[in-house]
Amino acid sequence: MTRLGDRSTKAMDLATSQGNLAEVATPKIIQELAQELKQYRPQVTIIQPRPETTLNQTDITVKLAVTDLPIFRDDRLGLGNHLNLILDDQAVETIYSLDKPIILKNLAPGTHTIRLVAVSPWGESFKNPGAYAQTTFNILTQTNANRPNQDVPLLTYNSPTGAYGAEPVLLDFYLSDAEGAIAPEKFNQNQWRIRATVNGTSFMIKDWQSYYLTGLPTGENWVQLELTDQMGNTIENAFNDTVRLFAYNPQQQDSLAKLITNQISIDDAQGIVKQSYYIQPVETPEIVELEDIAEPKNQVNTDTNSAVNQLEVSAQELSAANSGTTHQDNQPTGSDVQKTATKPAQEENVALPKTTTIQSNQLNNSQATGIGLDGVSEAKTEPTPDMTPETEIASDSRDSDLVKPPASDVAARAANHPEQVK
Repeated sequence: MTRLGDRSTKAMDLATSQGNLAEVATPKIIQELAQELKQYRPQVTIIQPRPETTLNQTDITVKLAVTDLPIFRDDRLGLGNHLNLILDDQAVETIYSLDKPIILKNLAPGTHTIRLVAVSPWGESFKNPGAYAQTTFNILTQTNANRPNQDVPLLTYNSPTGAYGAEPVLLDFYLSDAEGAIAPEKFNQNQWRIRATVNGTSFMIKDWQSYYLTGLPTGENWVQLELTDQMGNTIENAFNDTVRLFAYNPQQQDSLAKLITNQISIDDAQGIVKQSYYIQPVETPEIVELEDIAEPKNQVNTDTNSAVNQLEVSAQELSAANSGTTHQDNQPTGSDVQKTATKPAQEENVALPKTTTIQSNQLNNSQATGIGLDGVSEAKTEPTPDMTPETEIASDSRDSDLVKPPASDVAARAANHPEQVK
């Protein structure tokens, strides 16, 4: 079975030798890309309009479906698998997506036929049964025009159409019968032929397959395709004799022209047969190093630890100073030593503050204003007749070792009021 892009040998006879028209092998890059499409056997369906329905408006909505073939248009090259829609004998309309409705406007009253065929990115029709569909319907009323006879094979012209910027140019068609398709291997050379005429040069095609032609003049060209019997007589049906115009301009450098002239590599061309093969690179955003949000906390902790350390050092120095004054200025002996017994060792240590934001210079302020190291305001004790302003702070106070009267005052008070020093 001849498959898409397989053929590389001549399979037609030129009936005349006019001009430079010649058949050439399928471009190599097309043959390679066609290998990717062999996995598909597309099935196309015309959902709306329904066959033989009569519509009461001249604008109609066409609904289509396709399975076993992704249809898309590659963003870079503008090519991809698609559907060719043909209304009656008019020019082909290419369809790359079924996301939006297809609307045909201003149809003439009477009978019309829509034909649909699955097509490769370079314009060649898939030739498996099911790759083609058709439906005949009426606008306002029924007529005999544009109504194919389902008992007779039907020829659908596919390519060339439009404009081309490079040779070779694809010549392609589709054959169908009442069941919707004639398999290529069932194309009986004893029953049918395709007569092709290009700019007046005619030749007979014996095999149902695609062909590539060179020797076209620059400018407008025309092609006529006819379905005939083995004697060359036209087999009459609605569209079995079709003529199309197309343009050839070597200055036109579109993607298809670049493809068949090897200006696009096989790797770059993979995007037209593999949907989403090429992913547009995303610009990598600049990486900005953010400041460590934990840094301020570490700094605060460092400052706090420093403040606490300074507090400890200051408290120890103050305690040492007070202790030194006691031993240097007053050398108590005898009963005085008992009355001024040293407090437990654990009371010599300064209680650490709970709040971690105290600065070392707050120590003197706390003593002057009555704010303790805990940051809690201490109630001032009013002096009583039994207490002098130098009265010692109770031993259970956390700051008792920070505010300590001179040892001489303690000794004197112990002599006068022995009951207060215990």
